[in-house]
Amino acid sequence: MPGSVVAAEIGVDERDIVMTRLHGMGAATDTGVVPVLRNLEITSVVVAGVSLNVGIPNTAMDLMNHGFEVVIPRDAVAGTPEDYAEQVIEHTLKVVATVTTTPALLAAWRAGTDSWAR
Repeated sequence: MPGSVVAAEIGVDERDIVMTRLHGMGAATDTGVVPVLRNLEITSVVVAGVSLNVGIPNTAMDLMNHGFEVVIPRDAVAGTPEDYAEQVIEHTLKVVATVTTTPALLAAWRAGTDSWAR
């Protein structure tokens, strides 16, 4: 299925766990992702990609409902039209996730902290 493979531009590292979504609009429900994250003792999940119209909110809410901290770098997500996508971030996703930027997220990772928004 072309929609279920990792884009060549992203690539797959030997340490990556690739899980296929066969149906639905979110990346967490019925994919096996939640038990894998729990087994790895992961508590925070960064959600990026498309689309802010359906997929990102669905995934963020599913992960939040499973007790994960959800982090969304606003410069690593997209939706259409652009003004609507911005409204989804401001009026929906900020309620269920920490919204930050990619530079702030990378800086927090480099510093070994979870201060995503700083």
